[in-house]
Amino acid sequence: MSAKDGTFFGTIGGGCGEAEVWQEAMDVIADGKPRIVTVDLTEPLDGEDKICGGVMDVFVERVG
Repeated sequence: MSAKDGTFFGTIGGGCGEAEVWQEAMDVIADGKPRIVTVDLTEPLDGEDKICGGVMDVFVERVG
């Protein structure tokens, strides 16, 4: 998803969940330690008009 310079390609859905995973990806690039990021979208953050929901676990590892 991300490169050393912060550029990225692809998406896992956008929004808050993607921002959480992107930040962890930057940490993985820095320290080289893979991790699983759990994104919980079961609670609305600001209003009830959200169309996504659920929980996903995303495995993040440095490649290359």
